[in-house]
Amino acid sequence: MLGISSGLMYGGGPVETAETSATAFRSTWVTTNAGSASNTIVLPLTGTDGLNFTVWWGDGTSSTITDATDNTQNTHQYEIAGTKEVAIEGVIGDRWAFSNGGDKLKITNVSNWGSFTTGDLVAGFQGCANMACTATDSLTAGGNTLTYWFNGCSSIAAINTSNWFPADSSVAGMDSTFYGCTSLVTVDASSWDTSAWTYIRHCFRDCTA
Repeated sequence: MLGISSGLMYGGGPVETAETSATAFRSTWVTTNAGSASNTIVLPLTGTDGLNFTVWWGDGTSSTITDATDNTQNTHQYEIAGTKEVAIEGVIGDRWAFSNGGDKLKITNVSNWGSFTTGDLVAGFQGCANMACTATDSLTAGGNTLTYWFNGCSSIAAINTSNWFPADSSVAGMDSTFYGCTSLVTVDASSWDTSAWTYIRHCFRDCTA
């Protein structure tokens, strides 16, 4: 499983460390993996409202994103292709969804969830088959569904879910959340309050590790 630290050599070159804080959502991307152009990252954003965040691209530059439909905001072209650590700080809202498309194979690790919160969109990381998760903090589950959120994330072995489903949770849908997570070994569900659940078909289907 990939762990990221300053100065780590990966894929023959140095990982460029983005400016970040403890509350930032940090992830690692390999620009040359299948998807957009080999020196490009396209964030999986949709919609025009609810966005207000800064992204540090891992090459010394940053952008403020407020409109997912503006390709000049959600797309970044690097002078040098390779492995990049990207950090996001601010409000993503209900606007993050790979939906088994786009640059799903370019994201290779999540090292910190920070303030990232799931919303009412489905399929947040669906199809991100190369994505490991070395984050020790918990992703926060918000909105009312986690349907397809990690469907097909076959490289994730463990994920901290301790912030999921508190007593006042409104999450009702868990359809195929971890379907196809063939490397998944550890999910701590000991603190989950599942009283609001109404639909959990195939939640852990094909979790064969």
